[in-house]
Amino acid sequence: MTDQSLSAHVVACNQALMRFFFSLDERRYEQVVAMFSPSGQWLRQGKLHTGAAEVMAMLRSRSESQIVRHVVSNVLVERAQRDTIIARSYVTGYLYKGKADAQLPVAIRGAHRLFVSTTEFEPRDHAIYIIKHAMEPVFDFHDEGQHT
Repeated sequence: MTDQSLSAHVVACNQALMRFFFSLDERRYEQVVAMFSPSGQWLRQGKLHTGAAEVMAMLRSRSESQIVRHVVSNVLVERAQRDTIIARSYVTGYLYKGKADAQLPVAIRGAHRLFVSTTEFEPRDHAIYIIKHAMEPVFDFHDEGQHT
């Protein structure tokens, strides 16, 4: 991958990352699954899901009574290996637990968690696919524990 092709892929990775989280939040699960390579992996809440069937099963198990929104920021796109690209970002999660048919807007106290997201992409066949996706929590905004 040349520096010029890396530059072209930076825009594609950013767009793919935004599409991933928007599709997830809007429960467009077929679109989410289609973004993964056939053997793509998603480490979610400590469990590894590999391939379209496992990812789709995990997505379908999500609670219908929750509304989740992910806000992505500080995206850094870098070459990982010869033919893959890594996007690292901060993701702030907002969570509403209530009625499945809640009228928007719903009231929440604030952000739920801040994560560091790492997504490895493979550009292939004029598209870009997720090879691996993981998010590690950094801050839990509802924990009244340690304060500095």
